[in-house]
Amino acid sequence: MKKQIIITLIIILVLVLVVMGGILGYNHWYQSSHVFVEDVAYEKETTFVDLRGTGATLEYYETLRSQLPDCEIRYDLPFQGGFYPDDTKELTITSLTDAEIELLDYLPLLETVDARDCTDYNQLIALQKRHPEWNVLYTVSFLGVDYNQDASEMVFGTPKTESIDEAAQEETEPKETQSDKSEVEETQPLMQVEKKPQPQLEELRQVLAWLPDMKTIHFHQPEMSGQDLVSLREAYPDINVTWEKDAFGTTYSHDVTEIELEDMYFASLDEVEAQTAYFPELQKLVLLDCGYDKKNLFDDETLAAFREKMRPNYKVVWSMNLYGMTIRTDDLYFMPNKYGVKVSTYGIQRLRYCEDMLCVDLGHHNIVDLSFVEGMPHLKYFICIDSNLLYIEPLGTCKELVYCELFWTPISDFTPLLGCTALEDLNVARTNGDPMVFKDMPWLKNLWIRGSAVNAEERKILEEALPNTYIQYCDYEMTRNGWRELQNYYDMRDLLGMSYNTW
Repeated sequence: MKKQIIITLIIILVLVLVVMGGILGYNHWYQSSHVFVEDVAYEKETTFVDLRGTGATLEYYETLRSQLPDCEIRYDLPFQGGFYPDDTKELTITSLTDAEIELLDYLPLLETVDARDCTDYNQLIALQKRHPEWNVLYTVSFLGVDYNQDASEMVFGTPKTESIDEAAQEETEPKETQSDKSEVEETQPLMQVEKKPQPQLEELRQVLAWLPDMKTIHFHQPEMSGQDLVSLREAYPDINVTWEKDAFGTTYSHDVTEIELEDMYFASLDEVEAQTAYFPELQKLVLLDCGYDKKNLFDDETLAAFREKMRPNYKVVWSMNLYGMTIRTDDLYFMPNKYGVKVSTYGIQRLRYCEDMLCVDLGHHNIVDLSFVEGMPHLKYFICIDSNLLYIEPLGTCKELVYCELFWTPISDFTPLLGCTALEDLNVARTNGDPMVFKDMPWLKNLWIRGSAVNAEERKILEEALPNTYIQYCDYEMTRNGWRELQNYYDMRDLLGMSYNTW
């Protein structure tokens, strides 16, 4: 009996061991053939898992994906209180945070984000940059106007209404009596045009950061300063920023290059500067008979100082009255003989402000002071003959002078001409200076000098020193033997609009 009990226990023990071994083997197999996420088992060979509708978190999804990298896992994105399937193509939002931008990466098939009721513009821009393939729709409200995210044009201000040409109207309509006009005015009051608001620079900069496709901005009568408008253009070179602005009683486009004002009066030139600040492409401002009032025009010194101040921005030109002639400081020539006017040394000193002058012809005028040419850096042609001219020091500043007539004058010193290194044609016949100075001017092409002033030996010295210069010695006929046939003479007369002389 005892033996039988022992055998039974052994059998039971063997069975227990077998069962336990089976259980342990099964557990080992199960553990090695499955992955576990939050106590949920998935076979390692699983090729598809659908988490949609289960409320699974992103952490759950990410853990499962790391365990089953080759398995297709469908899921819902928990986003802003809702769940969106991973194949969502359109999404509507009313707000967006930086963290939510990254969450939307979990919607790989997303095509459109409708954010037209969202004002988190910085985040929307970041989202668009992160996913340029998506169509992120939003609206920016600015100064009463809604701009879509792809807006390309902005217009600020109120355009001027076209005025009626009264003269043309009188031709086509019967004339009204004063009583008729009064009746019309009483029954048809003038329509009030609403003035549209305009932006300040900084707030416009902010809005432009949210409208990356902007191409054109136009201002009608901008309230922004001229400096701010220029800064705007420089900050956004890919945007065509334009405007028109009233100045000096006229409406000008932003790209006007020249403005001419006549008989206009200002408290100071600061007022002129402020108004021209709206025109960055302005090249020339012309002031004709302008000043503080009709009896107090701006003087040359004041205008010259203003010209220097504004030179980096544009050229200032003004007019002056000389002997009844209206001269502008941008004139290219001065020839009083052309108009039958006689001038004197004192009166022509104002010409020093004519910095564009190319030609001055003062032939047969009693001129003794040439100081005015110091203000003419581009002077090419100069004539001062048949006068009491004695000193010519200022001519040495004329580095572009190519043609010069000084004959029939008492000049006694030619050394200032050594500074005229572009000089080609020089006529100093019947003068008192020493012609030997010219041996140090090998750049001369043609030289007319007083024949009696040099002896044979001096002529030889001159000719050896100037082998490429044609020298004409003359005492009486000061323009003989081709002086009036030189190319520079022809060019000068063409500039003056005058015929060619032969004498």
